[in-house]
Amino acid sequence: MDLPGKTARQQIAAVFGTNVPDEIEILDYTMLQCTGCGLVYANPMIPGGADYYGWITVQPKYSAGQRWEWEKIATALAQRVGRTSHSGRARVLEVGCGNGKLLQYLGANKNLNLSGVDVSAPSVKLAQEKGLAVRLADFSNPASALGADEMFDGIILSHVLEHVSDPMGVTRALAARLNNGGAIFVSVPYSPMSRELDGWDIQNLPPHHLTRWNKNSLARLASKLGLELSLITAKAKSPFKRAVQDTCGRALGNKHPWLGARIGAVLGNFKMFVDFYNRHRDREFVGGKPAGDTALAIFSKK
Repeated sequence: MDLPGKTARQQIAAVFGTNVPDEIEILDYTMLQCTGCGLVYANPMIPGGADYYGWITVQPKYSAGQRWEWEKIATALAQRVGRTSHSGRARVLEVGCGNGKLLQYLGANKNLNLSGVDVSAPSVKLAQEKGLAVRLADFSNPASALGADEMFDGIILSHVLEHVSDPMGVTRALAARLNNGGAIFVSVPYSPMSRELDGWDIQNLPPHHLTRWNKNSLARLASKLGLELSLITAKAKSPFKRAVQDTCGRALGNKHPWLGARIGAVLGNFKMFVDFYNRHRDREFVGGKPAGDTALAIFSKK
């Protein structure tokens, strides 16, 4: 699939309700797919620049609040406390920590020695003002911001991997910083997302996301790294609820209308509803359940 920069600019503007500033360059991309693992990736593998991310990250619709993965990560890290030689505390690094929301959440466990790196100087400053041990790093090689002897029991990339131009190189360099028994926690959108029935979502495409991950591509990454993979996804809505939502969105232009309007939209567009239902029902399964729209991959070093 070809994605001209002009088209991407228009679609991004439609999502956020404001034009992308003219001075921000958006390249023309082609989306390719690995025949071995199914990973979809951009050509060229060049992410949006600092000016692009400086603009998009301050849009009201951009930032997510607390994510479901955080509890899973916190629980897994707690289980690693005591397995380390660092005074009984597990050393944890978050790559792409932003202003430190997840680090603050994990800080409830005083047995975790937390630190982070981020590419954004303003975000690093905000995190440091909160008293967090965060430093500036280049995402093309985040390990270069670390001391030569720094090793970790947990390394977190929360919605970061899909943004980097060399996901294999980045994860390989970070895997070399894992203690035995440690793990890399990677959360990514699970592609295709449930709302991508009639086309790919611009928020899951370049210049924002350079790669689109599923269970096969994450399993191949684990194999290349020599790590063991445990994969879970967000709880998926039922095919019925998803089909109702999509039908109402298409018919009414509103995904949350009053009940009578929703019933009327489904009955008046029943063929559309059935089509949506069948497509959601056939969504790829992970762990015996339909895949949600985000995945947490835990790459463990034995």
